[in-house]
Amino acid sequence: MAINDHSVHFAPLRTLRERAEEMLRLSPAEIAGMSAEDFQALAHELQVHQMQLEIQNEELRHAQVALAESRDRYSDLYEFAPVGYVTMNQDGRIVAANLTATRMLSVDREKLLHAKLANFVAPEFRDTFHQHRREAFSTGLKQICELFMHTPDRKSLWVRLESIAFGSDTQFLVGHEIGSAPRDKNAAIGSPVDSDRECQTVLIDITEQKRLEEEVKRQMQRLKEGDRRKDSFIATLAHELRNPLAPIRNAVEVLRENPGKSSADADLKWASEVIDRQVSHLSRLVDDLLDVSRVTRDQLELKKQKVLLAEVIDSAEEASRPLIDEHGDQLSITLPLQPVYLHADKVRLTQVFTNLLHNAAKYTPRAGRITVKAELHNPAYSFPQVIVSIADDGVGIPPDHLPHIFDTFYQVERSDALTQGGLGLGLTLVKRLVEMHDGSVEAHSGGTDQGSEFIVRLPVLIEPPEAQKLAPAPKKKLTGRRILVVDDYPNSAESFAWRLRRDGNEVQTALDGRTGIEVAERFHPDLMLLDIGMPKLNGYEVAREIRAWPWGKEIALIAMTGWGQQEDRQRSREAGFDGHLTKPVDAGELEEIYDKVLATRAESKKTD
Repeated sequence: MAINDHSVHFAPLRTLRERAEEMLRLSPAEIAGMSAEDFQALAHELQVHQMQLEIQNEELRHAQVALAESRDRYSDLYEFAPVGYVTMNQDGRIVAANLTATRMLSVDREKLLHAKLANFVAPEFRDTFHQHRREAFSTGLKQICELFMHTPDRKSLWVRLESIAFGSDTQFLVGHEIGSAPRDKNAAIGSPVDSDRECQTVLIDITEQKRLEEEVKRQMQRLKEGDRRKDSFIATLAHELRNPLAPIRNAVEVLRENPGKSSADADLKWASEVIDRQVSHLSRLVDDLLDVSRVTRDQLELKKQKVLLAEVIDSAEEASRPLIDEHGDQLSITLPLQPVYLHADKVRLTQVFTNLLHNAAKYTPRAGRITVKAELHNPAYSFPQVIVSIADDGVGIPPDHLPHIFDTFYQVERSDALTQGGLGLGLTLVKRLVEMHDGSVEAHSGGTDQGSEFIVRLPVLIEPPEAQKLAPAPKKKLTGRRILVVDDYPNSAESFAWRLRRDGNEVQTALDGRTGIEVAERFHPDLMLLDIGMPKLNGYEVAREIRAWPWGKEIALIAMTGWGQQEDRQRSREAGFDGHLTKPVDAGELEEIYDKVLATRAESKKTD
């Protein structure tokens, strides 16, 4: 029977006692008048109730044993809990603590009791602790904070405190959570509290958690620093690669402007065109070095225009031909008879098919076969599209690798001689670039040694009526201007100056920033082309100094540099440049940006 049911058992005993007291109040004559049966009945009742009392005593004894065992279990749970428990009074002194708390704080229980918990808190966190304790007492709500603590044996640890004040209306629950009965709804938060209220605080050691958090922060910082160094290296590499490209482009322009009629001249013209195409392609690939992070973040920009599919495939074939011939592979290309036009970035789309052809050549054994086949598809329910298949009879792709073949940095591990290395970015670029052209790409393979097929689908450009077609505008050239070229790379400065002089411009050069300012002061050019990374004074410093002189305010300043990132262009604008071109510079592009500078200044004068 439950302990709290003992009042039911004692009710008959109270009745019996009352009857006994009544009998004691009887006079001797009244007692003498009682019969033997009455005395016998009373004795029987006393025996029955004596037995009931013995049973109740046994039940109480068992209940006391169970209560003691429960108290011991609770004590063990409290003492050896994985977290520390301390109870503080309103002065912040510890009035109770479990064994875990004493071990955590490295203090015997006798010394810990009546000590202030604040004494263990690092000085820089004591204000936080006192605020935490005050709010626990004033609000009656659980308060949480994280503190750095020191122990008498000079051990340091991070601790998470969870505290709540309690009194006669509050219960403490063992564990990480502290619960309390609701406050008096008429008592305002922040009102004075009873002097006998105490605060129960849970201490959770989070030292290892903090160490891991700091380690993660350090790793993230190292990754950011490595990423910054990588970007800096790529930017520097791109700058250094652009410098030799500039004089090559300039020399090709001179060759193209002097066509001859002999077969040797025809060969020279063909060679110059090939060099020009490859310089353009290499220039854009150099730009890709700076776009690696933008590619992975879907921030690559396309320069779309009307493009003939056949020209894209031809350019890709030309770029891939050396590797294909080196492997002795046979390449066959089948295109639709009618011209197929796309709204696309020609260089990026060429990069797509070049990557796929390179892939086919790399993983096809010598004397293998590679086929490129394009077909028009004009479904009734959708826009027309062209489907281009690049297939080979090479090593194939294992089925378990197909779902990941376009993942960034993903490579199929091979142990054979066809392993070609690489960064694992080629097919990722293919997929991103195709999708940016509103197309799709997929890979198929029957498995190892069964060859591979990549299928690219691209929307076809719907042609306007013939009468609405406009002839392309002829390329404009800058002519009749006074131009100063300032570049510390002599081949780049002299070759570009040569091109500009042949177009009818008066041109002077300087090989460092300080000389550039001196020549500009004497020469008073209409246009200055400034490299950025120069000795003595860099391009930004030259631009600022020229803008400070009255004679320099009307000069059109255009950066002609290997530095082409967005922050480089922003710095150019802030330094006073009117435009920013990356090497190698196209003459038509220079004329276009110079015209814009003149138009902007003319419009500005009108508004003034």
